[in-house]
Amino acid sequence: MAFVIPVTEEQYSLIAKICTPLLVISLFSTSTLFTIFTLIRIYYPNLADRVSFRLTFAALFCDIGYSGHILYGLFWDKPSETSDSPCAYATWATVFFTLSSLFFIVCIVCNLHIIFVREYRIRYNFERYYFIISIFLALLISLLPLINNMYGYDTVELSCWYRDSGQLDNIIWQWATLFVWVIAAILYCAFVVTMVIRKLQSATKNGDHLDSSQVSDYPTLINKTLISSVVRRVIWYPLVPLAVQFFNSFAETYTYVHSEVNYKLLLLCDIGLSLQGINVLFLLFEHPLIILVYFSNVLHLRITEYLNIFPRYCCYSCF
Repeated sequence: MAFVIPVTEEQYSLIAKICTPLLVISLFSTSTLFTIFTLIRIYYPNLADRVSFRLTFAALFCDIGYSGHILYGLFWDKPSETSDSPCAYATWATVFFTLSSLFFIVCIVCNLHIIFVREYRIRYNFERYYFIISIFLALLISLLPLINNMYGYDTVELSCWYRDSGQLDNIIWQWATLFVWVIAAILYCAFVVTMVIRKLQSATKNGDHLDSSQVSDYPTLINKTLISSVVRRVIWYPLVPLAVQFFNSFAETYTYVHSEVNYKLLLLCDIGLSLQGINVLFLLFEHPLIILVYFSNVLHLRITEYLNIFPRYCCYSCF
C-alpha cells in the first residue's frame, strides 16, 4: 500500500469551520423548499398533479438527507477504540442520497424527453418506474462499497468517506459508484436539452403550434414559452451535481496520482459538497409552480385589501 501524505488536523479543522455554516444553510434551504412543495401539494393539489412535481419533491427529500448526513460525517471524530459503523453509515447515506437525487433529476429530464420530444401520449405510464428504478439503482450502487467495507473513517482526509484515499481500490470504487454516474447524468441531460431546443427551433421556423398532448405533463401553461422555461431549468439541473462533485472527483484523483492530499483542492471539494442545498434553492425558486402560487396569493391579498378599503364600491358577488 502506497504511503499518502494526509491533511493535517489544523487544516481539517479550518475546513470544518468554513463548511459548517454552508451545510446548515443548505439544510435549511432544502427543508424550506420541501415545506413549500408540501404546502403546494396540500393547498393546490391540481397544480401538484404532475410527474415532474412529484419527482422534484422526491429529489428535495434526498437533498435534505444528503445535507444532514454530510454535516454528521463532518463532525464525527473516530476514537481508535470505538466502532467505525456510524461513520460507514454516514458515508453510505451520503452516497445513497446523492445518487437518488441525481437519478430523480435524470427522470425529470427523461420525462421531458418522452413527453415532448418523443410525443408519447400517456403521461403516467412511466411514473411508477421512475421511482422504482431511481431508488433501486441508488440503493444497489451505494451498497456495493458498503458490502466491500470501503466506507468508514478515512485517515488520510480525516473524515467519513471512502477508506484509504490515494490508493487504487479507493479511486476505482469512487469513480465506479459515484463520479461515473454524475458524468453520465450530465451527458444525458445535455443530449435532451439539445433535442428539445432543436424541436422548438423547428416549430418556430415552420410556424407550427405545439400540440397540447406533447406537453401533457405541464397542464396549466401549455405553450412554447413554458417549454422554454422547462428547458432553462433542465439545463441547470445537471449543473448542481456538476458544481458539487467536480472538485470532489478532481481532488480524489489528484490524491491518487500524487500520493498526497492537496489542501486547497480538498477545501474546494468540501465547499462544493456543502453548497448543494443552496444551489437547489436558487434553481427551484424559479419553478413555475412556485411563481404561479406566489402571484395568485398576491392577487388574492390585493383583492381582499381593496374590498376592505372600498366596501361600498365593490360588488361582492363578482368575487
